Amino acid sequence: MQEQLMPCTDTKLLVAVSGGIDSVVLLDVLVHLGYKCVVAHCNFHLRGQESDDDMTFVAQLAAHYQVPLQTIHFDTTNIAQERKISIEMAARELRYTWFKELLKSEQCGAVAIAHHANDAVETFFVNLARGTGIRGLLGIQATNEFIIRPLLHCKRSQIETYAREHGLNFRTDSTNNETVYVRNKIRHQIIPPFQEINPSFTDTMCRNIENLSDVAEIYSYFIKDLRTKLCHEEKGITQISIEQLQVLPAFKTILFELLQPYNFNSATVDSIIQSLDGLSGKEFYSTTHRVIINRTLLEIEAINVIDNDVYTIDNGSCAITNPIELTFERVDGIPEIKKDKQCAYLDADKVIFPLVLRHWQQGDSFVPFGMKQSKKVSDFFIDEKISRSLKDKLWILTSQNDIIWIVGQRIDNRFRVSNETKSTLIINYKE
Repeated sequence: MQEQLMPCTDTKLLVAVSGGIDSVVLLDVLVHLGYKCVVAHCNFHLRGQESDDDMTFVAQLAAHYQVPLQTIHFDTTNIAQERKISIEMAARELRYTWFKELLKSEQCGAVAIAHHANDAVETFFVNLARGTGIRGLLGIQATNEFIIRPLLHCKRSQIETYAREHGLNFRTDSTNNETVYVRNKIRHQIIPPFQEINPSFTDTMCRNIENLSDVAEIYSYFIKDLRTKLCHEEKGITQISIEQLQVLPAFKTILFELLQPYNFNSATVDSIIQSLDGLSGKEFYSTTHRVIINRTLLEIEAINVIDNDVYTIDNGSCAITNPIELTFERVDGIPEIKKDKQCAYLDADKVIFPLVLRHWQQGDSFVPFGMKQSKKVSDFFIDEKISRSLKDKLWILTSQNDIIWIVGQRIDNRFRVSNETKSTLIINYKE
């Protein structure tokens, strides 16, 4: 039992109990240590009657220890097919989602899982076979969010000895010996030859994992320092200098780490790397963010649903707050005009209400202030070096389908104040 990670005995624990030897030993230890426990058991219906018998056994076990029991049924096979994932992955997602819900409803401080040292070694090889970074080589962590693993430093042989000495009954999963599952194949076919070479192989691997944990901590410190130096935020957009990135050693790995909090996978990072010296404007997406190559920068921003609605502003409106904040004021003559992109000074007699506020559209054109010829808005964005991420957020104010102001950027020259202006419409934009 890892005492340094255990909460005080006043903490109620949700204990995941399958009925196998590991979880039975864990429950027995926690109860005898004085913890208030709630048993949680999942019936994944993967072994027919055996699965139902496991549930019955766990119910009897909970009654024996006089602790509350929570159970749930999952149609695991069909759910795995629907989500197009493995049965192992489906079972994992289902149980941890349920555990998280139970934590709240049962008011427990943590979920205790019966993973042990041999599980950690097997996980090392599972991740190694599938391909992983340094974090994947750390096996199983003793704590992770709401999960604690009190038996992680115990070997399977020690758990078996405890069960035998304390006369504990448990269920044996008949599929544990089937090598159709990756973990079982590693347990029965990969690890035994290593144990022949080194009888203390499990202990050796645990030390290796501890050493890798120290390396990972140093690595994380280095990445955190680089993140501070390379990543700069401006108006909700994180920017990374491509030039500064490319001079770093192993910059592909560094970029992967910088983008990992934004849910970009290694394949997408590879594509970004291959495009760094290409045309500006290329975009790459994760489930939550997008990266845009904007000349010398990588720009990272959250994916927001673009507001394609149009908003009508009636005559006499003094202000609007949705979708953006604008104030309207009409004054006689021409006031003192300040050079401020957040403020538009327009000839009030040329502006016909109602006004329409919308995002830009392909084909939009206007006459930029100071010019006489019409120009496509898309070309204006290019000339002004307005990034793709910013132009998608800009708002266009129109009067009778004519653009009068690209809000916060430029008014249309046709609506400017002049010597003939009798009254001025002043529109202020507050970001």
